[in-house]
Amino acid sequence: MNRPMMEVVVQEDLSGCIPYILDQHGNEIPCRESEFRILRIAQGLRSLAGTRFTAPDVADSTLADALTAIHDRDYLMFLERLGRTLAGDDVVMHHPFIPAGVAPDTPIVAGIFDVAREAARTAIGAASLLATGARYSYALCRPPGHHAGTSWLGGHCYLNNAVMALRTLRDAGLRRPALIDLDFHFGNGTAEILARDTTAFFGSIHSSTLISYPYQPTREFHDRQLFIPFTDDPGTGRFLEALALLLEHAMRTEPEALVISVGYDIIAGDPFGKWELPIEILEEIGAMLAAPGIPVCLVQEGGYLPEHLDECALRLGMGLLGRMTGAPAGEQRFTTAEGSVGMGT
Repeated sequence: MNRPMMEVVVQEDLSGCIPYILDQHGNEIPCRESEFRILRIAQGLRSLAGTRFTAPDVADSTLADALTAIHDRDYLMFLERLGRTLAGDDVVMHHPFIPAGVAPDTPIVAGIFDVAREAARTAIGAASLLATGARYSYALCRPPGHHAGTSWLGGHCYLNNAVMALRTLRDAGLRRPALIDLDFHFGNGTAEILARDTTAFFGSIHSSTLISYPYQPTREFHDRQLFIPFTDDPGTGRFLEALALLLEHAMRTEPEALVISVGYDIIAGDPFGKWELPIEILEEIGAMLAAPGIPVCLVQEGGYLPEHLDECALRLGMGLLGRMTGAPAGEQRFTTAEGSVGMGT
C-alpha cells in the first residue's frame, strides 16, 4: 500500500522583517514574524519521512488574477506603492485600509508588498498541487494572511493566503472546498472575504475576539460559517471536540478538498497565545484532518515560539501522514527520516 506524501511548497523570498506591532493599548512590542520561524518549521518537516520540497510554480499573471479577485484594486495599489517607495526604517501605521472598529497595529514597511505577494504565490502553488493529484500540500509562507480582508490589513497580515488557496482549488474544479482556521486568533479577514461566498464552508476555533485580536464581537455571516470561540484555555479535550464539530459541519457540504489555516500559536508558551495546549495535540489534529480521506492544503498562519516550531510541524505531519509503525503495547512509534519517535499512551 502506497503511503501518502506531503508536498511542501516553500516561499522563495522570505526576507523582510516587520520591526514591531502595537498591542491593544497602542504600545510597541517585538513582532517575531520573520524568516526564521518559517525555516524552523521547514526543519521539522524535513525530518518527517514522506515529504517533498518544491518552490511555487505560479506565473505572475496567475498571481495577479488571484490578487485582484480577492482584494480591492485600490488596496493592492496602495500596498504596492508604499512597499516600494518606503526606505530604511520608514513605517506607515495610520492609513484608510484598516478594518472598522479595529485599532491600527501592523506597520507597512519597505518591501512588505513584495514578500506578502510571494506568500500568496506560495499558497496558490501549494493548492495547485492538490488539483494535479497530491493528497497533502503545505504552503510555508510568510507573512500570514488570515487577518487580511478585502481591503484592509492587520495582525501581521497583508494578503489573504488561505483564501488564495481556496480560490485556486475551486478554479481547478475541486467543488466546494472548505476552509478551517486553527490559529489562536480569529481569521476576521477570511470571514469577511467569504461573507459573499455562500458555497464554501468556513469554520474557526479561536480565542474569543472579546479578549483577543481583533478585540471586537464577531458573528457568522451565513450558515456556511461556524465559529467556536473560547474565553479560556480549552484544553486538549474541548479543542478536539470543537475540531470534530467543525469537520462534521464541513463534510455536510461535500467538499472535495480542505484548506487549513495552521497556527502553532495554540501551543503552550507561544508569546502571542494564551492557551496551554501540549505539542502532542498536533498529532491528533493531523489525524483528524486526514480522516475524511480528501486532499488537504495546509497554509501557514501564526506560531511564534521558535524553539518549538520544528517539533510542532513534525507532530502535525506525523498525525496527517499516519506514520505509525509496530510498537510494544502501550506505546506508539512514528517513523521519521531520522528514526522513530516514541510516545507513551
